[in-house]
Amino acid sequence: MQFRVELVTSEEQLGYWDTNFFKWNGGNSAEWILEAVGECELYICYFEYDGKPCIAVPFYIQGKVGMAQGILRFRNTCTLPRATGPIGVFLLAAVCDHFMRDPSYRLKWLFVSPIAKFRYMVLKFFADYSVHFCNLGTKDFLRARCDYPFEDSWLQYVKFPGDDFPTIYVVTKPPQNDYQREHMTWDISVWPVKKAFVLGYIDEHVLEGRERWNVLEQRWQIKRFGQHINFKPGVGPDCELAKEQKEKAPYNFLCHISGNGILLVDAKSLAWFASFPYHSPQRRNVF
Repeated sequence: MQFRVELVTSEEQLGYWDTNFFKWNGGNSAEWILEAVGECELYICYFEYDGKPCIAVPFYIQGKVGMAQGILRFRNTCTLPRATGPIGVFLLAAVCDHFMRDPSYRLKWLFVSPIAKFRYMVLKFFADYSVHFCNLGTKDFLRARCDYPFEDSWLQYVKFPGDDFPTIYVVTKPPQNDYQREHMTWDISVWPVKKAFVLGYIDEHVLEGRERWNVLEQRWQIKRFGQHINFKPGVGPDCELAKEQKEKAPYNFLCHISGNGILLVDAKSLAWFASFPYHSPQRRNVF
């Protein structure tokens, strides 16, 4: 079994994956993100067995932050031997390991929105093997929709004077209530509290106009008179857009996440399991 990564840059390429693999196996749980409110790239990350893709996940990434959603086993097009272990978790681990090592990204934080049939397996594995993660208890980044107060999670919202949107920080800390103790891996003797990581704004209304990032073609475009027109946000009056995106909303593509709850994972702690693609690892006693 081999781990593969493919950058998707055209509708034809995406259509090949969608038609020949995802649709044949029931379809992914989230729509493809082709137009985003923030810059990002799309990769298909997958395991290949006997020359065929056997499981894949669409992975969107910008800088040190990535988003995986729509993971799917290709049961109808590739039969795996029994006892392959929690292959979905191993795939996410391989994704973390690959993009942590890639100097263009140096992945640090992974947001996962697993489909229902993978969710229990992922949560159980994370808890059993002390993967550093937090169940955010929400389907998006609106605090009003979370299962418990956001001040108890790893996402901290700070509204600065003059700002239209709160700035979001990743702040790792021990669980604050029973729900978190059940749905967060944390051992203070093993995982020290880390310096806050700034996500900036995450809100689909950051862009007030019709500007959208073309994920496949890697360019900004604006819709006028029913047509998409290219424009350069760093030139002329559009300079403010580029400035705000890069400085205040560098990871705004995250507002497109969808699925059965959001998990926030320390990529380094999950990448450790990338070296175990064929069997469940032994429980770790030291880190």
